[in-house]
Amino acid sequence: MNTNWNRTDLRTRGRKTFQQNYWFCVLASFVLHLGVSGSGVTVSSSDIGGGFVLGSGFVGLLLTIFLFNVLAVGSSWFYFRNLNDPNTGISALARPFETNYLNITKTMFFRGLYTFFWSLLFLFPGVVKYYEYLLVPYLVAENPDMDTDEALRESRRLMDGNKWNAFLLDLSFIGWDILSLCTLTLLGIFYVNPYKDATHAALYESLRYGTPGTFPGSASNGSWNQTAQNGPQGGVQ
Repeated sequence: MNTNWNRTDLRTRGRKTFQQNYWFCVLASFVLHLGVSGSGVTVSSSDIGGGFVLGSGFVGLLLTIFLFNVLAVGSSWFYFRNLNDPNTGISALARPFETNYLNITKTMFFRGLYTFFWSLLFLFPGVVKYYEYLLVPYLVAENPDMDTDEALRESRRLMDGNKWNAFLLDLSFIGWDILSLCTLTLLGIFYVNPYKDATHAALYESLRYGTPGTFPGSASNGSWNQTAQNGPQGGVQ
């Protein structure tokens, strides 16, 4: 595992790379965060009836499992590619639907399920599990055929010794989050969300590959275009 990273470097890399592909990053993050918020939308029972709330909750769950979770993987792939290719197109979001959709859906479902069950034991265990499985979307985005257990295990391995610092990395954005609320989330849409999403991709790159731009298929290794399009083959490299 790699623990030789710091928040300032990751935030700088995240900010620089998202600004180089600004509008596509804004769109990718908008789709991702729209899905996150959309899955929890409810309708007042006083307006339509309690049965609709239950039904909408079930529909929301299905959308989360079969659409929003998969879009989260697509967004992770987009931002991971964008770290080394500022010309990454928004079509990168579709990668999970074009590769091993069922395996990705299953892996993301169990990631959410395990985190939920641990959260029932109080807040702290749920937070710990959230950070243990933080890198799962990037792992299956890069390796669509990776087995669910392997993806969860690899994320735990990479995050071992890094969960606290990853939490502090997220906490370092709290000022931006407050400013976003003050602008009715407009700042979040057009700056904070893509900034954070790009920084998370930089965290994955750092923990999995170390020095930026040295992973298989990066531009500095001369085969970026092919690997960025198709992704690494098989499981963990």
